[in-house]
Amino acid sequence: MRLLRTLIMGAVMLIPGLLLAMLIWHIAGQPVTEPLESLICNGIPLLSVTLGILFGWKTGEAYDVQIDSNVGKETKEDVKNATIVQNITYNIQDSAISGDLNPTLNLKDK
Repeated sequence: MRLLRTLIMGAVMLIPGLLLAMLIWHIAGQPVTEPLESLICNGIPLLSVTLGILFGWKTGEAYDVQIDSNVGKETKEDVKNATIVQNITYNIQDSAISGDLNPTLNLKDK
């Protein structure tokens, strides 16, 4: 989510960068010489997109995914004291019984 938000903010910042570049290009007298024209027409929009990406990344910390290092780690004591839930399905047509023993099923409820 943070990356998508950052990319969207960077793309949206292209519009004001292009408008600002056009305004500065007109104020500078519509130069056609290469270094000045390239700096105005390319540099300002690229700077605007870069600043939008940086701003989006810095302010997107609330949308960042936090990974907990203790999730999924069970001790032997947790498994030993766990309640075992057995799911049984009985199929009358085929006369088959299938079962599932899962000692970790109720660990999420604790």
